[in-house]
Amino acid sequence: MENANHLSENLRAYQRAQGKSLTGLSAELGIARSTVQSVLSDGNTTLDTLIRIAHATNSTLDELVFGDTPARRLDDIQSFLEQVGWFIRLPAEKQEKFLFYLQEMLKLLEHGP
Repeated sequence: MENANHLSENLRAYQRAQGKSLTGLSAELGIARSTVQSVLSDGNTTLDTLIRIAHATNSTLDELVFGDTPARRLDDIQSFLEQVGWFIRLPAEKQEKFLFYLQEMLKLLEHGP
């Protein structure tokens, strides 16, 4: 069975979770904006760039390329919550707070006690 490359999806979810523009993400990763844009579009990059992204996002190479990172899971949950009426009716600051605590819980679940 062949693993699918999820790098672009995971990086895009990280970008949304951090609330970064393309320029902001590029600066955080320490990678040229054009390179980040290319990775976001097709998920292909050099090993050096992949290692830099993994280090900056605190992910393993396997998680980043083939897995489901916490940012992507949070992004999936946020998309789901946007479909739920009660979440949409919350004021923006409460939505943000709810998502923050949810992200922190996901971190705890991922790293264990």
